[in-house]
Amino acid sequence: MGRKKFVEIAGKVYRKPDAEEEFRTILNSHFIGDVLEGDEHDFVYDVLLMHPSSSDKIGCGVKHFRIAEGIFGRYQRVEIVRVDGSLQDFSYKKCFNGNNIHKRNVVKAFRFHVYSQTKEFREKAYGKKKYVRCGITNLNVRKQDCHIDHAHPKEFEVLMFDFLKGRGLSLNDIEIISPNSGLHFIKDPEIKHAWEEYHRENAILRVTLDHANLGQPKAKVEWELLTHVRD
Repeated sequence: MGRKKFVEIAGKVYRKPDAEEEFRTILNSHFIGDVLEGDEHDFVYDVLLMHPSSSDKIGCGVKHFRIAEGIFGRYQRVEIVRVDGSLQDFSYKKCFNGNNIHKRNVVKAFRFHVYSQTKEFREKAYGKKKYVRCGITNLNVRKQDCHIDHAHPKEFEVLMFDFLKGRGLSLNDIEIISPNSGLHFIKDPEIKHAWEEYHRENAILRVTLDHANLGQPKAKVEWELLTHVRD
């Protein structure tokens, strides 16, 4: 069965050509040196996560994105400015190939099915308290400014990888239902329930500042190793 070329980026559902056009619009509506903020930052960050080498591109963490001059000044490009000040380029076209979109949608579905667990953790962590300490910066975090993070060595995609590997599955074995609501669901109920239980038993959750969580290094997961697990 062919996969629909839809992808959720920063909370919105796009057809693949429309998502690429949105990226180009952001790219060409700024001057060299402009820093992307707000919805534009969130959109580009989500696109970057679909890059096949996203972990290497993100490195020690993303501080912000800015518009830079392309080779020979013929075009503009988005440049990653990492938290340590180092710079990194990336090709948005590599982010939009079919395999990367499917991987992105599988991750979204796996996150959706454990959302109730992360929400429950957040509610228990705060209770009647106004602030909770950030697990990364040790600063006080208000509930509305927090992310619930999966702490090392059990980062979210590491948990996913271990779950799939233990069951002899690859990303391509996971069929996703993606209605136009923008949500993604695991089609197989047995896999869905098994994942929910695995996450409940193995996840190490913590409260973090939203920007501190987004700025930390992304766990490197070698998804291609799952391709041959069932051979």
